[in-house]
Amino acid sequence: KGTSWSGTGGFQNDVTSNSTYLGTEKITVPAFPTPVTAAKVRTQITQAGAIGDPYGSGIRTTWWVYGVGPVKVEFQHAGGAVTTSVLQTTNQVVKPSPPDLSYFPLTRGLKLKYELTNTMHLKKPSISSFVVDQVSNGSARVTAKSVSGPIKIAAAYGFTLRTDGVSSLWAATQSA
Repeated sequence: KGTSWSGTGGFQNDVTSNSTYLGTEKITVPAFPTPVTAAKVRTQITQAGAIGDPYGSGIRTTWWVYGVGPVKVEFQHAGGAVTTSVLQTTNQVVKPSPPDLSYFPLTRGLKLKYELTNTMHLKKPSISSFVVDQVSNGSARVTAKSVSGPIKIAAAYGFTLRTDGVSSLWAATQSA
């Protein structure tokens, strides 16, 4: 919830958008007999060059149901009109929504501890601690160090979190 991203497209990249994930909510549409849980995304769309015709610019809100896709779209055109579309029927089945939590939060000060064991080669656990120690613009530096065990490490990693997931930017490691 609260994740934002931007995009560009349209003919000659004349359409820009800024989207924000607003969280989940129950929604009722004709395609399903009972309310379904939907992820809600609000997008501010600007179509350049549409002087005197603000129909392509405005705020679009889309409700996405996991396993189905978009089930409702509401477009508040910059000129004042509102267009709404809802899913009438489908052969798709609603799946339980995944948790609405960041699996890899890049939160300054977050501390994690991992234990690595292997019954054949690593009988005594190797325990390492990780700290998210710097965060800026959706990117972070994570440092790691050994706590105990036979593997000794010292490392720093750079990660960035974007709409397509977490990417590793760089790494500097030492181990023994």
